[in-house]
Amino acid sequence: MKSFLYICLLSLIGCSSFSETSIKIKYVKTEIDSNHDLILRFDANKDFSQRTGNQLGSYVYCLLDKSQNLNADSFVPNFEMDALSGTIPRNDAALFNKEKKLYEYQVILMRTMQSTSKVLEDNISCKVFTSKISGGFEKSNTITIPIGILK
Repeated sequence: MKSFLYICLLSLIGCSSFSETSIKIKYVKTEIDSNHDLILRFDANKDFSQRTGNQLGSYVYCLLDKSQNLNADSFVPNFEMDALSGTIPRNDAALFNKEKKLYEYQVILMRTMQSTSKVLEDNISCKVFTSKISGGFEKSNTITIPIGILK
């Protein structure tokens, strides 16, 4: 009986880990608009306007603090760090590109620490984070904004 319960428990754990969607994003381009806002364009395999009951908001977080590791499993976005961040609006339906079979996004990125005036001389690493009601985040892969986009 114990072994049966153990097998059932392992099956449930295995199923729940495989049922999580893996967010994949792909960098398209970055531009500065006429209002001097930084616009990040990227493609994703996920429509962020369609969320499950466990998912809250989704946003792009680009870490500028090179002393931190955005790819670490334990990394948690902190808006007191030097970063760029932009919300992916929940109410805006994503544009689906049938050729690429991906959703297209454009997000305005804002600096979290406006007092920081240093010139960025390195590539910028970004991820999409979707917060969960139960705690934690669903994370995407990392994309890179090329050097020199911000001055």
